[in-house]
Amino acid sequence: MRQSRPPTLAELSHAEWIWLVCQRCLHRKPVVVADAIEFFGAEAQADVLRTRSRCTRCGGSGASIQVRSWIAGRTGAPGFESLRQ
Repeated sequence: MRQSRPPTLAELSHAEWIWLVCQRCLHRKPVVVADAIEFFGAEAQADVLRTRSRCTRCGGSGASIQVRSWIAGRTGAPGFESLRQ
C-alpha cells in the first residue's frame, strides 16, 4: 500500500489563497499561498502551516487547511482582496 504524504506548498499554489481554521474555536483566516511559499519555501510541506499556526482569536495552536472549492472559482466567489478587513 502506498503511503500518502502531505502536499507541498508548491502543490497548493493552484489556489491563490487557502483558509486556515483553528482547531479549538473554528475561527477562519484567509492566507495567500504565495506569501506562505515566500516565507517557508515552495518545497515545504503544507503541514508547516497546520503545526505553526496560532489563532488570533483564542490563542490556540494548530489549524486545518481548507482549499477554496472549484465551484467557488466558477461562481465568482469573492477573491482574497475582498476578505481583507
